Amino acid sequence: MKRLSRIMLPGAARLLLLSASIFPAANTPALAQAVDPAVSSFNSCALLYNAGKADEAIAACDKAIALDPGKADAYFIKASALFGNAKIGGDGKYVVPPGTVEALNKYLELAPDGGHASDVHAMLDALK
Repeated sequence: MKRLSRIMLPGAARLLLLSASIFPAANTPALAQAVDPAVSSFNSCALLYNAGKADEAIAACDKAIALDPGKADAYFIKASALFGNAKIGGDGKYVVPPGTVEALNKYLELAPDGGHASDVHAMLDALK
């Protein structure tokens, strides 16, 4: 059993501190496992998209989706990044990269009433 140490600070409540021997070093696998890789990948996906780095965001979203296929927002961000890379075809319609429509539809499958559902419907309508 690990030992707890008590420290009394003037004017502060009694604090319980774990002895330093139970904290892993910063470079140990235990610390790496303390962070959920799916959450980290999704956060990277969102941050890269917000930074305007669409291609990097798409790759991060793919990783987030692989780690947590039920994360609807990862599909939305991926689709948004892909949609941003769309071109206008000779017929005046959007031509989106492969995977865009699939990601939009997957978002709606997972979160039909989600916060981005109206955006997804608008994007799909723009492709008609």
